[in-house]
Amino acid sequence: MSEKSPIISTLNQLQNLCNAGFALGMHVNFQTPRILFQSYDPEWSAIYSAEGLVLKDPVVIWGFQNVGMIRWSDVADLDTEGVMQRAAAYGLKFGANVSLINGSTKSICGFARSDREFNDEEIARAHTLIEELHELTAEMSHVSEQDAAQLEKLGITIIVTG
Repeated sequence: MSEKSPIISTLNQLQNLCNAGFALGMHVNFQTPRILFQSYDPEWSAIYSAEGLVLKDPVVIWGFQNVGMIRWSDVADLDTEGVMQRAAAYGLKFGANVSLINGSTKSICGFARSDREFNDEEIARAHTLIEELHELTAEMSHVSEQDAAQLEKLGITIIVTG
C-alpha cells in the first residue's frame, strides 16, 4: 500500500460515507477477521474490545448468520444486551452492515453515521466499496509501518492477523 494505494483510496471513499466510522472484518475465519480496518471512536473501540461486546452485538451476529445488507435499526429489537444503545453514546447512532462471501472467505462490515439513517444508494455504494476491499485484501498478509501511518492519518487503524 501507499498513499495512492487502491486499498487506501477505497477506505477513504468509505470513510466519506460514514461520519461516525466503520469496522470492517475482512476474510473472517471462524470468528476472527484476517484483516480489521476500524475508524470508530477509539474510546468506544476500547470498551467494545475490553468487554467482548462482539459476541453480544446483534449486527455482528446478523453478519455471521446472513449474507447481504441491513440497517442497524432493522435488528435493534435483537439487542438484548444494549450494545447499540451504548454505541450511540459514541456517535454510532445509525448504521448498516454488509456481510458477503466471495471465494472461500466472508467479510462482515459495519458502518455508522451520527446524524441520520443511510439511504439505499449509500448502502449500495458501501456494499460496492466493501466488495472491492474484499478483493483487494484477498492476498494481503501484512502492512508496512508507512502504510499503517498513512491509514492512521485518515483515522483508520488496521490489524492484520495472517
